[in-house]
Amino acid sequence: LVAQAPEVLDTLVGLRLARLDLERGPSAVGELYDGAGRAYLGQRVAMLTLGSGVGGAYAVGGRIVSTPENGYARFGHICLVPDGIPCTCGKIGCAEMYLSGRAIHRDAGALGIDGDNLFLRYLAGDPATVSFIGQYRERLFALLERVREVAPFDVCLIGGGVADWMGDAFPGITGGYDVPAVRASLGNRAGLYGAYRHFIGREGL
Repeated sequence: LVAQAPEVLDTLVGLRLARLDLERGPSAVGELYDGAGRAYLGQRVAMLTLGSGVGGAYAVGGRIVSTPENGYARFGHICLVPDGIPCTCGKIGCAEMYLSGRAIHRDAGALGIDGDNLFLRYLAGDPATVSFIGQYRERLFALLERVREVAPFDVCLIGGGVADWMGDAFPGITGGYDVPAVRASLGNRAGLYGAYRHFIGREGL
């Protein structure tokens, strides 16, 4: 009965259910059609979601592209440090282990840096924090380079809790890369917007 639930609901109430592959970027769809990515809808767009982990998505011309060639856009599991920290996925040195919010708190704490006020301290020019964020920025740029190798992009949308946490520090941290990095604007609502776009048939996941 559970397996037949969509058909039953379709029959009983005429409700067409959206069937989404959550690994293929509803958040990116939301940002592309209703958020910060609207100006780039016809271009090649990568998205990084920096949160408790690191998520990824890739779209060309407004449509999600998730293939073996781009690693199904699982950009958080691109190796950044070959002999680095073991990742929960079983690989070693994944981007997620260095760029996620958890990683920031872990690494800042190991240096005695206040993680909660990290980006405020960075903006204030605290030397230790500026150095720490400089290393983070280098790793972020290294990930963007690796992403470009498998998913060439014209712009990268960066969202998630870490992007929001950066606040006014975002332009200084993400700026300077030779392809624009744009902060996502929909926050946790992005996936809902993407699901809606799929549901009404204006984007095919």
